[in-house]
Amino acid sequence: MIWLIITGEKGKLILAKVFIVEDNQEIIEMVKPALAKWKYKTETVRDWDQVASEVTGAAPDLILVDITLPTFDGFY
Repeated sequence: MIWLIITGEKGKLILAKVFIVEDNQEIIEMVKPALAKWKYKTETVRDWDQVASEVTGAAPDLILVDITLPTFDGFY
């Protein structure tokens, strides 16, 4: 288990915003509820080509990326 907690102003703890980059709906349906259970804010992007535009505006604290996306292979 990885805990990602950010300290905001006046020492208030803020749970992180997590981006999930995944094309497999079954995996998304497993990961999102697990993170939501711990009150993490999540957003899902299904295609690597959309990541740059989505991340720029959202400023996530953590990005979980599938290493075998159709347009991106993490085994380079």
